[in-house]
Amino acid sequence: MEWKIITYDYMNTFYDKVYESKIIDKDILSDVLKLDSKDATKDLAGDLGNEKYVILTDVFKEKLYQELKVHLERIYGSKIHEINIFSKQRDNYSIWINRQSAGEYNPTHNHTGYLSYVFYPKIPNVIREEHKAQKGNSKTRGLIQFSSERTNTSLKLAIYGMENNYL
Repeated sequence: MEWKIITYDYMNTFYDKVYESKIIDKDILSDVLKLDSKDATKDLAGDLGNEKYVILTDVFKEKLYQELKVHLERIYGSKIHEINIFSKQRDNYSIWINRQSAGEYNPTHNHTGYLSYVFYPKIPNVIREEHKAQKGNSKTRGLIQFSSERTNTSLKLAIYGMENNYL
């Protein structure tokens, strides 16, 4: 199974690391979309019409826990016996879903906590290729960009949807 850790030149810790991998449990996205949710458009950074907090069930928490545990073990290079990835913040909403459409965007923003993750279920090729035709010197359309909090370094990565079996 393909996976890699993309890191800034100065990195020796977990802080600021970017990890890219294939999803192991292919049903995880369809399962999360079946869960109850609450509108989050006024709370999150994006200018999107469909942003929701997901109300996690115990069954889904276990499923997500098992998925993330495998990836964290790869990052740390050792067996992890227990991790606490769910908080009681936001009335038991621990994750959110952004469904982004044409003309919508997510501006540069920070996440709290130790771990942020992104699943890309489907990205049309036209969006994936937008940066190639973009004018200017900051070509980021159709890409995801990470900025380091410790330096002025940033990483721009192409994104792949589950149709390509990527996380």
